[in-house]
Amino acid sequence: MMEQEYRVTVGSRYSVVHRITATQAETFEGVYRGMSVIGSDTALVFDVDGRKRMVVASLISVMDELEAAPEEPEKKETSSAYYG
Repeated sequence: MMEQEYRVTVGSRYSVVHRITATQAETFEGVYRGMSVIGSDTALVFDVDGRKRMVVASLISVMDELEAAPEEPEKKETSSAYYG
């Protein structure tokens, strides 16, 4: 049994490495805003320089948390993958 639960937290800042092609990757920093759907794929949504960036989850290689979101009272989670 895991003693600590790890999760991507809305409002936290991350450094993200994702694949562009089989041999190329891109790195960016952004604030995680939620999940969405692109076609039939689940995407993570980040605020990058005032713009929303959606990255297909299966293309993400590495995510480093740079700054944790301020703690808020725990809310009931939904299973929806839609952003907005």
